Amino acid sequence: MKSKRFFLVLLSLMIVSALILSACGAPKETPTPTEEKVVVEEPTEAVVEEEPTPEPELGSEANPIQVLFVPSVDTDFMISSGDAIADAFHDATGLY
Repeated sequence: MKSKRFFLVLLSLMIVSALILSACGAPKETPTPTEEKVVVEEPTEAVVEEEPTPEPELGSEANPIQVLFVPSVDTDFMISSGDAIADAFHDATGLY
C-alpha cells in the first residue's frame, strides 16, 4: 500500500513539473519584417470624380421608415396591425 502511494505522489510530481517546465519554455522567435520599397504609380489619365447621388430623405416615399416585426402571431393579424400603425404614423408625422 505504501509503495502504491509513493508511486502516485511521484507520478503527480512528475506531471506537475512537466507542466511547469513546458509553460516556462522560451517564446518562439517571430520573423522580423523586411524593408520593402513601395512604389506609387501616378495615374496616366485624368480621373474625373463624380459626385455621389444623394439618397432620398428618410421617411419619404422613396425611402420609407421600416418597422420589422417578429412573426409570433398570425401573419394576417400582423399585416393588418402593421398597416394600422403605418397609417397612424403617417397621419401623425407626415412620414412614410
